[in-house]
Amino acid sequence: MSLTAKVASGQEKHLLFEVQPGSDSSAFWKVVVRVVCTKINKSSGIVEASRIMNLYQFIQLYKDITSQAAGVLAQSSTSEDPEENSSSVTSCQASFWMGRYTNA
Repeated sequence: MSLTAKVASGQEKHLLFEVQPGSDSSAFWKVVVRVVCTKINKSSGIVEASRIMNLYQFIQLYKDITSQAAGVLAQSSTSEDPEENSSSVTSCQASFWMGRYTNA
């Protein structure tokens, strides 16, 4: 199980990343590719927010998420209740990010 999968298990929200169709067909794909990030409520299946990013923005977000996940797991390994720490901190960070940049 990956680092982010461990932290995301039991979360109410799910982030889905996909390449925007057609944006990767150019020889200059690193410049023109677009990644769509969608926040979905797992229990209802409702899309709560969406954002289109360029490759640089996606890589920065990926680094932020994996860094936060590593920090949460490290913190939870020293805590008496690891489930409480991982769910509350990660949910807050992802929701904050999606709330700032929502296009939908």
